[in-house]
Amino acid sequence: PFHDYDPMKLPDGRIAFSSTRIGSREEYHAKYASSLHTYNPKSKKIRPLTYHIVADREPRVTADGQLVFIRSDIFLDRAKVEVHLHQTRLDGTAGQVIIGPGRKGIRLDRDVAAELPMNWLREFGIGSPAPMPDGRVAAINQRGLVTSATATGLPIGGRFLPFDLSPLPDGRLLCTAKGKNRIIVFDPKDKSQKAVFSMPGIHSVVHLGARKKPSVMPSMVDPVAERRIDKTGFLYCQNVLNTQHTAADIKRIKAIRVYEGRPFTLEPTKTIYAHIGTIGVELGTVPLATDGSFYIEVPADRPVALQAIDGEGRAVINELSWIYTRPGEQRACVGCHAPVDAAPKMTVAKAMRTKPLKLTGQGDPHRFRANSGAVGGIVNLQLDKFREVVGVNLMSVPNDTSLSTIRRLGILRNRSSVPVLVKALAGKSPEMRCAAALSLSACGNRDAVKPLMALLKDNNTTVARAATVALEHLTGNPEGGTDWAAIEKALIEKVAVKDDQQVVHMAIEALGHVGGDAGKKAIRDWLKSNPKGELRMLMAAIRSLGYLQDRQAVPDLVAIMNANLVKKGKGGFNQGGFNQKPTYLSATAAEALGRIGGPEVEKAILATLPKLGNFEKRVMQTGEHEWLRSAQASPVYFRMLEALERMDSKAGAPLAGQIVKSIPSDKDRGLLYELDTYEKLVGRTVKRIGRMDDVVEACFAVLGEKPGKTKVDAALKAAVSKAPHNQKHIRKHSAQARASQVLSIVCMDLKYADRIRTVLKKYRADKPSETRAWACFMLTRTLGRLGDTGSIDLFAEMLDKDPTETALGLNPPPAHIIYKAWRPFYRPAAAWSLGRLKAKKTATLINAVKDLGNASSTRQQAAIALGEVADKTDLPELKKIAEEYPELMTRRSLLKSIEKLSE
Repeated sequence: PFHDYDPMKLPDGRIAFSSTRIGSREEYHAKYASSLHTYNPKSKKIRPLTYHIVADREPRVTADGQLVFIRSDIFLDRAKVEVHLHQTRLDGTAGQVIIGPGRKGIRLDRDVAAELPMNWLREFGIGSPAPMPDGRVAAINQRGLVTSATATGLPIGGRFLPFDLSPLPDGRLLCTAKGKNRIIVFDPKDKSQKAVFSMPGIHSVVHLGARKKPSVMPSMVDPVAERRIDKTGFLYCQNVLNTQHTAADIKRIKAIRVYEGRPFTLEPTKTIYAHIGTIGVELGTVPLATDGSFYIEVPADRPVALQAIDGEGRAVINELSWIYTRPGEQRACVGCHAPVDAAPKMTVAKAMRTKPLKLTGQGDPHRFRANSGAVGGIVNLQLDKFREVVGVNLMSVPNDTSLSTIRRLGILRNRSSVPVLVKALAGKSPEMRCAAALSLSACGNRDAVKPLMALLKDNNTTVARAATVALEHLTGNPEGGTDWAAIEKALIEKVAVKDDQQVVHMAIEALGHVGGDAGKKAIRDWLKSNPKGELRMLMAAIRSLGYLQDRQAVPDLVAIMNANLVKKGKGGFNQGGFNQKPTYLSATAAEALGRIGGPEVEKAILATLPKLGNFEKRVMQTGEHEWLRSAQASPVYFRMLEALERMDSKAGAPLAGQIVKSIPSDKDRGLLYELDTYEKLVGRTVKRIGRMDDVVEACFAVLGEKPGKTKVDAALKAAVSKAPHNQKHIRKHSAQARASQVLSIVCMDLKYADRIRTVLKKYRADKPSETRAWACFMLTRTLGRLGDTGSIDLFAEMLDKDPTETALGLNPPPAHIIYKAWRPFYRPAAAWSLGRLKAKKTATLINAVKDLGNASSTRQQAAIALGEVADKTDLPELKKIAEEYPELMTRRSLLKSIEKLSE
């Protein structure tokens, strides 16, 4: 069940081809989610070659023995859709763009923190790579023939625009005419065109004559390391501050955050319109050296992206392309969004004076829904929103002092975390000490300053630099200090600076960490004097008042929260974020009020919440695409429910229906087995206000289950039945599908397990349909989440006896959707539940992994579950299965389970 395209023989005898075997989107959108693989006819082995989570297609061998191919850069699905010509060695190393859009610095509307259009979304295309004998690569863009002599493509064809082309050994190009009715020989030397054949319906043309065989370049990748799960590579940047994006707040950049994109293998619908994004997994953060350089070790063969962030941990510039390293490879660049052909050698940069910081997402790293409904995102607020508002495990912080916990505490920015983080400054590993320092930069107070000053003497220069970054952010002085009156006075003076808004911004944030009464007043005064200030600065000031728990600011914050709910945005291009300012101000005011707390705050938020109305309207106000308005949680809903939870508010029972309606549900929304942050927040809120039983009974009523002791509330029944918007070309969710989703989020009591199991069996016995698929998936994940051991045999039976996804039929290439079966698949949720319950169903899970008739999502979850339920006696069989497993995501999950069992 894989779609394979574009075979090309390589000089070393292997065959390169584009395939869905990497596991990203295996069940749909094959044309948008294929990576290059190689097949060795001698060993019969298939190996991945590229790791972009994009479409890598049409591989061609260049004159010097490298590989050039078309790369469709669909970053976070909609954030950026650009097509490049990409080049690598035959082992996948040294990847670089040889023809691309050449995007220059993004223009930033600082007032609303939005990006002005700059080569956004399909404005640059390139295709038909044709390696020429002189080393150049010819290709076609919207304007005609170009070559790789320049980064954006040097025009060579005049007004000639062919449909397809193939190189000739003498430097001429064999072309299909645009009308697909002639074959033309084009000579770049004099731009002459000579028709040599005519016939309707000619698609592509290839010259079959002899040509010089390219040299075989030796592989730089250790084949043993390539098959390991813990393989790593290295990233080095000479100076992050060397950037085209000069409109961004360059002075605020203090560190680089790295995150990995992990593909969804489970998808929600049988439609070609799917923009579900990826799961973003934070691997860690490294402070910049004083010369702007950094040097890090990252997981190899993983798509990763970089963010330049400030001392508060908020994004300043986002990289909107996936990059990767092969095992042991060292990748280098000059700067952030600097020219790709100016990569430096690793020599004298200060970051190179110590071992690279290991950023591999150790432990249970922070995860978030990396799915941008907007285009752009280099300098706007999109990535910050994903990281917090649509987090997956943000509020599930374990009660330990692991590295992943230390990193996650910095995201939450609670001052109560300072004692734990201060202790972590004495950690044995430089990664732990560095993470603790950077987390204190985001959530520290006066108690953090002295321990950070002591860390300045750390023998690891990267750790010492992290302490410098934190001290500068907390106090305005890279060396710190404890004369609080003097520090506060100096920061207040900076708040009054007129000619450098970045200085003002950083001073406001520092006061939010170490300010006293005078600092609070200075921030309040600045807010009153700058009601139309830049959005980011207004948000920083509002948050600082919340962090300082400034009760005198409550009336002003309530006024900001309410006034901006009814204000309109700036107008213009919505996806760029030009209408987001009022909504973000309301949301940030609610966040700050929740940190301050008190009866008057609780009353104000409860009075404001009903005014929010349809959550999709609020989502659209924060830079989303019309099609995806019900795929993301609303920031203002999130912040208000978060604020009520901080205050442990038990009021608001009449709002249960509105809160339930604010749960996103869209067929363009990536599905999770666990609940994401907003879903958990809704579930806890409904339980806390005493309406869980009412909502559960309403869901049962819609699903056709007999009523329990609690009378069904008609209004709640209507609320749990109503699915949010879906685009007209995609069928709307049925009432039963939506009710099963709500039940999976709100039900938190095992007492309902028997009734849920009864409903699940009823839907499982139905004929295949979308409603059946949704109900079975949601109810199965509910039982697994609740820890219902009474469902273990049922889950095993689903895997052992229910038809596989392939059994219901496959669509042949080039159809976008491979499986004919209805989505979402519920059998993966059964495998996930067996793992969560630690059910000893090892044979069932092993069989599920081995059977390629199962969808990749089923196989992957079974592989993950084996890490929970198998034992060391199963290791030989698991290793044998993993050795030549044909699909990458499941193989990686098997290796991870093997590693876990071995330990």
